[in-house]
Amino acid sequence: FENGQICLEIQDLEHLFSKCKVIESIFRSLVNILETFLERSVSYADIVHFTYNHRNKKKLIVALWFSVKMMLKIFQDRGFNKAQLLKEILKELDWNLIMNRKMGSLCEMLSMKNNIRLVLEMDD
Repeated sequence: FENGQICLEIQDLEHLFSKCKVIESIFRSLVNILETFLERSVSYADIVHFTYNHRNKKKLIVALWFSVKMMLKIFQDRGFNKAQLLKEILKELDWNLIMNRKMGSLCEMLSMKNNIRLVLEMDD
């Protein structure tokens, strides 16, 4: 859905989350954040099927949380503004930190927060 026009492509998962022109830059940012955070390459299939792994399970929990939140915001909320999506994720991370709800660990949550901020700063 772009400029009031409905996308005419086949609406499969791959198109919805990575190939659609509206989503391409958001998906690239998602991959970039995950690759930086996990320190390994991550593919489309890894993200959609949550098949990426890490020796540090606390880090893996934060990465999975981030992926699920991003995909939910794209699919359910029809979030196509990358900066807005990432700022919403930062707000949720801050809320979880304030409420002392540590997904994984405090260190890993702060690391994810810094990775998201770096992507936001690069886009400005």
